[in-house]
Amino acid sequence: MVSRTRAEHTMRTIVDAVLLYTLRDTRVLDPDGTFDKRGCWRADENTEERPCCKRHSPSRKRPYRQIKHCRTLQHICALYDVNYDEARKELRKPHWRVLRELVQLGGRIGMHRCARPTIQERAARLIDLLIQHANQFTEDELAKTARWLSQYDSKAETIDWDSTRAVAALRCDDR
Repeated sequence: MVSRTRAEHTMRTIVDAVLLYTLRDTRVLDPDGTFDKRGCWRADENTEERPCCKRHSPSRKRPYRQIKHCRTLQHICALYDVNYDEARKELRKPHWRVLRELVQLGGRIGMHRCARPTIQERAARLIDLLIQHANQFTEDELAKTARWLSQYDSKAETIDWDSTRAVAALRCDDR
């Protein structure tokens, strides 16, 4: 029983890492850091910097080198201490394409710029965004994403997605 709990925790951590990667890659969230006097961005030593960051020190010619690195899946896997290959495998699942589009449509989804959200915390907001923009996705995309989100918030199981798509389409026509 203990190993199952550990496996579930590892999977949730991978999902949280992929969520953070998606939010940073789409520029919805930023890594934690500051600009120095020369205009170079540097990762915060206590909360953001990892050994992988040393190879990406900024310079006058490339002042944003480290912030770009801190948006990569490689860095975020180091930040969460998860396996990079497992995170890449998770990222290839179809619901992440839908979530990427949702966060681009919905902005910061109610978070501070340097937040590190968990999927558990953001599931309800993601479901609300999915409802709001349901007509932009296929039935299959909606079904798979709702099924996946229902692990984190049971509200996703109770929604009639066909009706939701129709209502969302009507709202767009009214604009």
